[in-house]
Amino acid sequence: MANVLIPTNLVEFIFRLNYRWFDKSESVLKHSIQETCWMVDSIAKMEKRAFKDSIYSAIAGLTKAFGNANRLEILDLLANGEKTVEQIATQTAITVANASQHLQVLKNARLVKTRREGNFIFYNINGRKAYAAWQALRDLALAV
Repeated sequence: MANVLIPTNLVEFIFRLNYRWFDKSESVLKHSIQETCWMVDSIAKMEKRAFKDSIYSAIAGLTKAFGNANRLEILDLLANGEKTVEQIATQTAITVANASQHLQVLKNARLVKTRREGNFIFYNINGRKAYAAWQALRDLALAV
């Protein structure tokens, strides 16, 4: 098996793909460097686009989770400690099935976390950042 050099970074990898090692003329080298830079720039733009798409998608998921009064009330209850679906349904005057659906949206948005104990699933706010986001929205609504 021949020794294969594994490039240490993307630029080196693309350069090696583009550069014709058998012809080391200055024009070929210049063309290879330009093509490498263009390809690296294109990949960086694609990565930036993918990053933006993922961030905007995450924000949309959060705003969907925050966009319902029942879910906001559920977050308010969970800010005071973990609860089961049945406790949440009772305290918010909605059905268990409806509470469960709202909790699923909140869980998908990573605003709540779960813990299983026997037949019961306990829900709680998923950390300080989730609580801070809910609190910021609440404070903004109170200020308006």
